[in-house]
Amino acid sequence: MKRALPLLLVLLLSSCATLSESECRAIDWRELGRAEGAQGYESARLGSHMDACRRYNIAPDADAYRVGREEGLRQYCTLENALQLGINGSGYHQVCGGENGAQFAVIYRRGTALRAVKNDIQEVQGLIDSARRAQDGLKDLDLYKQMDQNARYLEREKSFIQSQYGQAERAVNAGFDPPYYDDGGWRSGIPYPNAVREAEKYR
Repeated sequence: MKRALPLLLVLLLSSCATLSESECRAIDWRELGRAEGAQGYESARLGSHMDACRRYNIAPDADAYRVGREEGLRQYCTLENALQLGINGSGYHQVCGGENGAQFAVIYRRGTALRAVKNDIQEVQGLIDSARRAQDGLKDLDLYKQMDQNARYLEREKSFIQSQYGQAERAVNAGFDPPYYDDGGWRSGIPYPNAVREAEKYR
């Protein structure tokens, strides 16, 4: 079970501010290193803390921080986490070393590939919704028909992209790279890309 982070660490990790004097004096450096390792921070993060605390003539316990960070990295550098980070669109700073790090990078890229397909599904659905909303109460018949064609085209593309996502997900679950996917390629086929914008002029 993962330990809950102390409130002070939560505040530090969620803030861009440098450490205050009280934080430099009170922080558990091993626990901070563990928390930041578990978040995938680079080792240079310690240098930032050292710079912040130097202003108060306080020297961080660098050894304790490094020990904690290694503990946190063991939690971070799992293949399950690699996939989830890629799917979530989280950054990865090459902090996982050795053979496991090489595997981590591969799985992370597979996760980003899944994210690209999922993002297209969401974008296509948003455009379908926009086209259908723009049709409501529109008196210009030509524009109405244009948006109807757009929506029908996008609905077909959505079904196709969903099938592509299924293939990609099955490949990743089986331990393979997903098939090539031309993310955003569907945009060039929209019959009337400016129809919704034109319809706004009639509102």
